[in-house]
Amino acid sequence: MHTHSMRRAAPRATLTVIAAALGIAAAMLPLQAEAHAIAGYRVFPATLAVDDPGVGDEANLQFGHIRVPGDDGDQSVNTFHFEYDKLITSRLALSVGGSYVMQNNPTAHGFDNFDIGLKYLLYVNEAHEFMTSVGVTAELGGTGSHAIANSFSTISPTIYLGKGMGDLPDSLAWLRPVAITAEAAPALTTGAG
Repeated sequence: MHTHSMRRAAPRATLTVIAAALGIAAAMLPLQAEAHAIAGYRVFPATLAVDDPGVGDEANLQFGHIRVPGDDGDQSVNTFHFEYDKLITSRLALSVGGSYVMQNNPTAHGFDNFDIGLKYLLYVNEAHEFMTSVGVTAELGGTGSHAIANSFSTISPTIYLGKGMGDLPDSLAWLRPVAITAEAAPALTTGAG
């Protein structure tokens, strides 16, 4: 009888662990999907090259492929990048991210250094479709594969800008659909890199 009750307890314990893990994962997800980075009637989307100037709960997955022809044959690099951003307050977000890199010449693969960051929504002007944020990202040296990652850390203070042209006069109405997003960030290394 004791053995039979222990067999029943094991599946219950497994279900409890699974339920707890699902509960923690659900708590980290946003409650509803909404657009962010909105100023007036303008939405500033993130692109593959430039992040949006807003803050929000989001998860990003990117795939990159570069093929470089050379004397020793073609070299290709594939990257799989992920980033998760979580709001701490309505204007401040924490991010974590990393990349898995595969090279074929020379053959190397593994995780690049992981990064963490903070981003603060500094100013929004609804009437002029303008938004700016400031942030800092730190790539943590030595956290990735030795074949791919650097041993030193990199800190990047960043400014993010977005400006929509919806406030232009009627004589320039044809430019109203245009919006510009930009980011600027120096990469400051902590070592000889």
